Amino acid sequence: MTRLFQNRLLMNGFILLVIYVMMGISIPNPFVSSAMSLLSMMAGGAMFFRYAETSYRILFHGERSEGGGHLAILGASIQSAGVVYSGLFSLLWIYFGQQPEWTGTAVSSFGRGMIAVGFWMMTVSVDDPTVPSKYPSGFWRMVLIACAIVVAFVAGTHFSNI
Repeated sequence: MTRLFQNRLLMNGFILLVIYVMMGISIPNPFVSSAMSLLSMMAGGAMFFRYAETSYRILFHGERSEGGGHLAILGASIQSAGVVYSGLFSLLWIYFGQQPEWTGTAVSSFGRGMIAVGFWMMTVSVDDPTVPSKYPSGFWRMVLIACAIVVAFVAGTHFSNI
């Protein structure tokens, strides 16, 4: 147990989590949401600018790495742009009175879509040839089943009034 308390990274993460939860409980809406949106925009923007030049060279000058590391760089750029978009959307949504018709739209989900694409690009990029890049045998079957469940859920909620 003492080794757990000596792990500064783990303890700092835990302390930040407790601070966040305490802030969420004690500070009224929309201040925590606005602060997290602003923080995510700043962090996403910093990451985007960190990889912007390299991403530009990959996209427009055709620079590629043999192992696929260029996909990880592009994934990080797309992911960070999605975080900035989501933070900006959230701030605008709060500013304009948290209109319920803004939620669940293609515009509101675009940032999350970019984040998912960025994660996917980072997942499929393997820069180290010693790391196995093959997914377990049932992976794609599980992906298809998960997609079918999501489609069935959306269809069920959409057509439930008929």
